[in-house]
Amino acid sequence: MEVKMVNLAELVHYHPYHSSTFARYANVTTELLWAGIRGEEELTRREIIGISVNSGVPVGVITCPGVIWLDRNSYRHRKMIRDFEKKFLLIRDEYEFGNEDAAYFVRRNGMEQGNLLIADFWNDGKVTYCRYLGTMAFVDMVLGWIHKAEPRGLRKNQKGGAA
Repeated sequence: MEVKMVNLAELVHYHPYHSSTFARYANVTTELLWAGIRGEEELTRREIIGISVNSGVPVGVITCPGVIWLDRNSYRHRKMIRDFEKKFLLIRDEYEFGNEDAAYFVRRNGMEQGNLLIADFWNDGKVTYCRYLGTMAFVDMVLGWIHKAEPRGLRKNQKGGAA
């Protein structure tokens, strides 16, 4: 099977959201999204922009005909992976302390996916940009659950009711 939109296929594969979410972003059916990825149908510019805006991935990345790779020789790419590692280690630490959201990350193979991404980048230098973006989205999503702000409430010494 020939894949025409290789970067979008990578993004859908590694992102924590299901392909139906990307189809909803594009305002198409899941079947049409996959037909567009395979090159059997064309996604319109508006549909691609919908995916781009809602996923935070530039249109140029989604529509690029070639696979976009992270380069180990690029300072910017090394910094991106180091930032990913820091966030990833925060989740691992939370998991070791019994955090349920971090446990969900582990159950969904997030730990394995993150470890492989880091190893592939530093050892082989072979990580696609969309694989990085999808895995980072999963890490950011779980960190958002872990580090959510405490709800605002009354101070401990303050009683409720009218003053």
